[in-house]
Amino acid sequence: MIITNAKVLLGDKFATGVDVKITGDRIVEIGENLSGDEKLDAQGRVLAPGFCDIHIHGYGGHDTMDGEEGVLGMSRGLASHGCTSFLATTCSAPVEPSAFAVRGVKKAMQTQAADPTRHGATVLGCHMEGPFLNDAKRGAQDPNGILKPSVETYEKIVGEAGDIVRLMTIAPEIEGARELCLYVNPGVKLAVGHSIATAEQVETAGDWGCDQITHMFNGMNPLHHREPGVPGAALADDRYSVQMICDLVHLHRLAIRVCYNAKGYEHCILITDAMSATCMGDGRYKLGALDVIVKNGEARLPEGNLAGSTLTIERAVKNVIEAVHIPAEQALQMASRIPAESIGMDDRGVIAVGKRADLVLLDSDWSVARTIVDGQTVYTK
Repeated sequence: MIITNAKVLLGDKFATGVDVKITGDRIVEIGENLSGDEKLDAQGRVLAPGFCDIHIHGYGGHDTMDGEEGVLGMSRGLASHGCTSFLATTCSAPVEPSAFAVRGVKKAMQTQAADPTRHGATVLGCHMEGPFLNDAKRGAQDPNGILKPSVETYEKIVGEAGDIVRLMTIAPEIEGARELCLYVNPGVKLAVGHSIATAEQVETAGDWGCDQITHMFNGMNPLHHREPGVPGAALADDRYSVQMICDLVHLHRLAIRVCYNAKGYEHCILITDAMSATCMGDGRYKLGALDVIVKNGEARLPEGNLAGSTLTIERAVKNVIEAVHIPAEQALQMASRIPAESIGMDDRGVIAVGKRADLVLLDSDWSVARTIVDGQTVYTK
């Protein structure tokens, strides 16, 4: 397939008058007037790398904690939002349900690999957001699922699925965190989150391999000029990238701008932190073991705490472009190349020869017109 007449994001700039040729699951040529039988006229739309969501719990009534079928259900629905790959993200839970979820992610990956005709976003692996968090900042995490970090507990959870855990959130101030971080890294990327760590403890965690902050400003102590805490260390330490839920509910537009100004777009990762209620309308839902009420699109626990989001990744991109005034060339990379590279998946997220053909065509309002995964169209408007 050759995609023509598109405004193509090549690196940091848009280019016109170039075609993108796909053979199999790869981009094989980029240039002018490429020859081939099958051509797709983009009609002037933006052609961007497909979006990669590394922190998402659920979508469309499906949840990572439901195991293989839940993850595959998420995959099918997410493609309509330009999401071409994702990390199925767990909630804090006791050992047995956590193990069921992680191993379900692996089964979903195996099912996708065995079926080349499957339609949906690629499951890249698992993000274990729990259970090794600080109960003082658990947010919408089940208090019965907060566990003490240890190699033994981790191995009980992951079992033979340890190879598909790509990212783990941990509170570095908790006893046992250092030992576990050093045990799993560098095979597993590490994020600081649901934490009341001091700035110094976050800096030390960077020496253990931590290099991300889970949903910046949420689930952590506030920034204070005498105790900068997690957010202060995140903004000041160049080793850290920050995940941001840009629904304009979890973060004010100026808080997003603070992160962008301090870190530069190369260290800003757009995530959804979406739950099963996403695109399901207002009502009562579950996030792991917890009851969640969605009203006016906001997901909250009965006591009022935010409980994940109902954000979709293309709306996150639109929000940072239109409300925060981040250049589109950068915003698109914050949802594609940068998250993919942050978990070691550098075969995607860029429109370049040899890269995986995960692409999204976007209309002028940043809505999704077509999603291509592994060179195959999996969604059209």
